[in-house]
Amino acid sequence: MVGKSRKFSNCEFLIFISGSAYKAFDSKLETCNPKLALPEVSMRYRTPQTIHPRIEYLGRQEMNVYLLKGKEYMIVEGGMSYIVPDMLRQFQERGIDMNRITRLLLLHSHFDHCGIGPFFKHRLPSLRIIGSRRSQELYRKEKVIQFIRDRNREMIRFFKMEKEAAELNLDFDQMAVDEAVVEGDAIDLGEGVEVRIIEMPGHSSCSIAAYVPSLKALFPSDAGGIPGEGEEIFPSGNEDFILYQKSLEKLGPLDVEMVCLARNGAFLGQDARDYISRSAEEAEKMRLEIIRQFQGAADPEEKLARLARERYDRIKTRDIPWDVYLGLMRGVVRKILQNERNSR
Repeated sequence: MVGKSRKFSNCEFLIFISGSAYKAFDSKLETCNPKLALPEVSMRYRTPQTIHPRIEYLGRQEMNVYLLKGKEYMIVEGGMSYIVPDMLRQFQERGIDMNRITRLLLLHSHFDHCGIGPFFKHRLPSLRIIGSRRSQELYRKEKVIQFIRDRNREMIRFFKMEKEAAELNLDFDQMAVDEAVVEGDAIDLGEGVEVRIIEMPGHSSCSIAAYVPSLKALFPSDAGGIPGEGEEIFPSGNEDFILYQKSLEKLGPLDVEMVCLARNGAFLGQDARDYISRSAEEAEKMRLEIIRQFQGAADPEEKLARLARERYDRIKTRDIPWDVYLGLMRGVVRKILQNERNSR
């Protein structure tokens, strides 16, 4: 779907080439209705931009965070530290007042989902970092902090950003969750923007999703599956694949018009409504394929290495080291086969 933007007075109309659907909204956020519906179209934003008067897509295509705007602002997702300069530039280009940011919501504790935290905590001392109780526990462990620090430093070196990182103090020196949330909790940003928390174990024990009913917007992070650059969705039940599948089922009944993901952008309209069911289908296909390939395999380690390499190359992630990914896939295969044996 191709979209055009036209301005008339102080309103902007999104006109879509398929012809029938459009939506007008006031360019002054203060007068926008938070329940403003999106056009009945299918659409995907792959690169950072404003995707709704209340939602800013920030960072880079491969590393996404979002700014959710009510009376107060909240960053959703934590990315890696190397995207901070991109975010600062995007704030400036879009006229976003950083001083309105009062919270950072981390959807799980992994190194590629929390890297911006220390910078914003230093820059905005009153900022409250919100996460699951399990994330709160994990960030108290120096071993966890050191691993996250090493991975974020590695990407700074990869992009040759050492000088800029030093000037901005982008090192991951520490992290603490100020406020732990659980299933059913709500975060009220004002002006009708309330964020509901959904616990999503499986990708990790600390995973949560965020849902904004008034915007019909879902932020599932990797617990919702990872979209590729094309149409594929990569299942990501890293810690407990079966529990990951059950968590996906929890998202099915939600009324969704936007799915904002941690990698490769956001889906709108019918593409958003279809995303979770597609992700669940891909997870089940992967589970059945692993059972078919590995049950009774003469050399399971060779099969594992081949499967992991094929997926690693397709997912095109530069921030996850190969040895880490191979270990994750080993755990996925073991958990699926164990569950299959126990279910007989």
